[in-house]
Amino acid sequence: MSPQEMAWDGGASRALRLHFVLDALAGDPITPAEICAHCPEVLSVTGAAIALAIAGEELTAACLCGPGSDVLSEAAFTLGEGPTVEAARRGVVVLVPDVGRAVQRWPRYVHVARRFGIDAVFAFPLAIGETRIGALSLFRNRPGALAPADVSDAVLVAQVATHALLAWQADVAPMALSDELAELAGRHTHVHQATGMVAAQLGVPVQDALVRLRAEAWASRRRLAEVAADVVGRRMRFEP
Repeated sequence: MSPQEMAWDGGASRALRLHFVLDALAGDPITPAEICAHCPEVLSVTGAAIALAIAGEELTAACLCGPGSDVLSEAAFTLGEGPTVEAARRGVVVLVPDVGRAVQRWPRYVHVARRFGIDAVFAFPLAIGETRIGALSLFRNRPGALAPADVSDAVLVAQVATHALLAWQADVAPMALSDELAELAGRHTHVHQATGMVAAQLGVPVQDALVRLRAEAWASRRRLAEVAADVVGRRMRFEP
C-alpha cells in the first residue's frame, strides 16, 4: 500500500496521516522532533524516539518524546541490543507487546525498560529500499499489542521520517553530511574515537573493542559516552 493510499485508510488519525504525506510530497517535510511529538497523540503510545545509524555507524538519537524514551534510547546505544537496534540493523519491524517476555532475547535492555516503567516497545525501520538509516521506536507504559491501524500508521510515520531526514541531505555533496546530520553524529564522536583507542590498547578488532566499552559501561552503571570520554581523555586505559 502506498503512503497516499494509507493516508486515506479509515481511522481517527486520518487527517494527521494526510498531513504527514502532504508535507513529504510538497518537499517541505516536518522535522524529526515534530514527528516524535505527534506520535503519542495518534498512535496510542506514551513515548517515541527516532534513532539514526549514520553511514552505518552506531545509533544516535535524533529526537525523543515522552517518559522513558531518553533512558531506553541511551540503553539501546550503550548496550547495542533491543528492538531499536534490531529494526535499524535488519530493516524489519520489531513489535514487543510485553517487554518482560523478551528477557532472554535482550536481558540487559529489558532490565532497564522494566526499571523505568516501559512495558511495550515497537520499532520500525527508517529505510528506502536496501538503504537503512535508523529506526522509529514507540514506547508504552503498559503491556499490549498495537492495534492494526496503529501499526499501519507507524509504518507511514517511519516512511515520512525517513524522507524528512534524507531531505536534509538533498543539496549536500556525495560522502558529506548536512549540518543537521553532522550535529547529530557529533554527539557520539567520543565513542568512535574511544573504540579505536581500545582496539589498539587490546590488539583486538574494532567490534570487540566496542563490546569491551559497552561491558565497562554496564558494569559501572555509566553511559557509554561517559566511559568513552574517559578513554579519549586518557583517564582510563584498557589492559589485555
